[in-house]
Amino acid sequence: MNNQNTSVRKTLKTLEEMNLLDRFLFAEAMENIENLEILLQIILDQPNLKLMEKPRTERELRTRPENRMVRMDVWGEGKDRTVYDAEPQQKNTNNLPKRSRYYQSLMDYNLLDIGEMDFNKLPNSYIITIMPFDLFGLKYYQYTFKSFCQENKNLEIGDNATRIFLNTKGTNNEETRPELIALLKYIEHTTQKYADQSNSHRIKRLHENIKKPKKSKEVNLKLMQAWEERKMEIEEGIEEGLRQATAQIQAERDRVASERDKVISERDRVVSQRDKLAKDYVNGVISTAKRCGASMETAINLAMEQCSISQEQAAEAAGRIYQTE
Repeated sequence: MNNQNTSVRKTLKTLEEMNLLDRFLFAEAMENIENLEILLQIILDQPNLKLMEKPRTERELRTRPENRMVRMDVWGEGKDRTVYDAEPQQKNTNNLPKRSRYYQSLMDYNLLDIGEMDFNKLPNSYIITIMPFDLFGLKYYQYTFKSFCQENKNLEIGDNATRIFLNTKGTNNEETRPELIALLKYIEHTTQKYADQSNSHRIKRLHENIKKPKKSKEVNLKLMQAWEERKMEIEEGIEEGLRQATAQIQAERDRVASERDKVISERDRVVSQRDKLAKDYVNGVISTAKRCGASMETAINLAMEQCSISQEQAAEAAGRIYQTE
């Protein structure tokens, strides 16, 4: 067991090495209501923002059991009923805009009680994705999307649904609030150094809170368990993939064998039909020769010449016909 744990540590980031772009640390940190409040206050520039209850992490949403499930990393609800989904995204999966649209639909589906017909009861919502890359290529720190009229950009649809994509590597410093820039730098480098470099008391407070789970033995154990569970899921996925691949290969082999048997059967049928036609032709030539009064020897020679068969084959056929007719 010790050797296994040593091997795990060699391939797994420690909590000290993690930053807030790592899903595990982000989820652990944001379970603290104060941390999520600080994050949202800075991102949305709403210093008085307060949450109604402890945030939920890894919340699963789906419309029906058979539909695809999504897992919201951190879900919070404000005292004004505004709902917030926040999550880090390390890699560009090339589907993030569409994925955020799907998340939005699932959020809305789960925000109204069954049978509720007053859509005005849908609360305001924010989906916030934090990335160490520039998804849209304009070098902005923050990209905020709402629904506007194409013909008049000043006309907003007013559905109060907002999607925000944050880029830790933005460069438009003059257009961006310094505290937001400092927060994004801290998210990418969650260390004492970056907390000290910030002039924000909220970021310093956030760092003080995050130091606790980073040093917690309980959280470290939880990290190990999460890694082992993930490893088991991967191994089970590989095994299931191998089972499916083996089944597909066997099915393909069976299909090819069946097609081969059909080809062989058809070939045998054609050969049999050809042999029957050839035999009938030989018999016809010999029978015609006999009816014309030709000797058996003449009939044999005629069959050899017209049917391209051997003397033995012609003699066998002629003997049978001349003896029975």
